[in-house]
Amino acid sequence: MDHFNSIGESITSFDVTWMPVGKLARRVISRANSRKTAKYPSFRMGHMLHCESELELDGDIMFDVNPAVTHIQAQPAVVRVRFSTCGVEERLTHYPDRLVHLGGRRLVIEYKYEAEANHPDVKARTAMMKHGFSDLGIKYEVYTERFVRNLPERVATAKKVLFLGRDPVSEIERERIRHIFLANPAIIMRDVRQGLLGEHGLPKICNLYLTGHVQIALSCGLGDLTEVRWAAAAARPPPTD
Repeated sequence: MDHFNSIGESITSFDVTWMPVGKLARRVISRANSRKTAKYPSFRMGHMLHCESELELDGDIMFDVNPAVTHIQAQPAVVRVRFSTCGVEERLTHYPDRLVHLGGRRLVIEYKYEAEANHPDVKARTAMMKHGFSDLGIKYEVYTERFVRNLPERVATAKKVLFLGRDPVSEIERERIRHIFLANPAIIMRDVRQGLLGEHGLPKICNLYLTGHVQIALSCGLGDLTEVRWAAAAARPPPTD
């Protein structure tokens, strides 16, 4: 596959079979699997996501912590491609790692360590997938460790936020906290820890971040001087009928 010159002209068919949520396109967790696998409890999805590597796990965590993400699906599809190489028809079957809905866009993600992502065959397949999915209005991306872990402290903070923020904040409590932010537009984590928001302030702030109500720069960690602001989109309570 490393000698594609014109991807569009080479592909003769590009068929995607989508899996229902909860069903994998292929088996991931297996005792016979020599790679390190895991199941991750997704905050967004409310069920376990199957991960084939630590890179996939970190990628899922970074999507899961993002308030703009509404859907994460493991092994979401089977992609069957027919293409011609020097006049000879060939076939390829591919199982992407993730389907993610992010801010109204659909992303199909493949996780690869950088050395593997740069292999000629993988680069040729990536080019085919980008072309085929773009015709469906979907963006296909290969995420490497350089992209997922470009700021290691951000991944570490995301893990803490997800761990602390799983319990929901009631609507009444959320509105009470919103009024505290109206009087204090920029609160720092030290204020939260010292009880400005009441008991269990840190878990509440983490949950409010996960639900898009407050903004925190994850790359700054959860240290005392990290700022927390009420999100502009959540400035007012939703209208009621």
